[in-house]
Amino acid sequence: PFARDSRRSFLEPCFCPDGQKLFFAGDYGTRPDGSRNMDLFVVARSGTGWGTPVPLEAPINSEASEYFPSLTKDGTLYFCRDEMPQSRAHFLYRSRLVGGKYQTPERLPAQVNGEESQYNAFVAPDESFLIWSTVPRKGGVGRADYCIAFRRSDDVWSEARVLGPPISSPASQEWSASLSPDGKCLFFLSARMREGLVPTGTQWTFLGLQHHARQSGTGQPCIYWVDAAFLEELRKTAKFPS
Repeated sequence: PFARDSRRSFLEPCFCPDGQKLFFAGDYGTRPDGSRNMDLFVVARSGTGWGTPVPLEAPINSEASEYFPSLTKDGTLYFCRDEMPQSRAHFLYRSRLVGGKYQTPERLPAQVNGEESQYNAFVAPDESFLIWSTVPRKGGVGRADYCIAFRRSDDVWSEARVLGPPISSPASQEWSASLSPDGKCLFFLSARMREGLVPTGTQWTFLGLQHHARQSGTGQPCIYWVDAAFLEELRKTAKFPS
């Protein structure tokens, strides 16, 4: 019921591990120039439903926009911050939960924030890896690709690696990855085109065109899934700083 206001956006929901709280990005405020300022909100579940969303306190929310919350089992919050709205430069941050309060966010190291812009990061529940979207300067597959970096127990991150086909594709809209609760399936969004989907010389009716546009593989954003076992194989070859 809290998300019924059509004048506002309610984006990128993320449940906390026990399912009793929901984090999301919302535009409850605007900047002086009239542009939207996205902040992170949290709403708690009660015995009768959901409560009223409240914004996360500073220094999580700021004058910049914050997006795409992702949580570990211990409540550590990962998110994206739009540091320079005019340049669309997004960077990934992390905030530890200490005594029930989120600490000053730290910008993740260059292994993760190594491109002009990186966004929509999903952190593994045990914080052992991070998957995010970016436009890599080299080794890319399309205009936006999924990347992964692994984290050691001493908090050192591996070099970023593009998740090539069949995950990343030449599509321009590839973001929003997540893992199933049992860790067996990786879900991800892609606007990929399926080869041979449109027969040569096809004549469309309006209803036929509508039906076609709703299928996956037509260049519209769709959700795909894949067996996540390949992630463990990637972990074995991860390169860490010496």
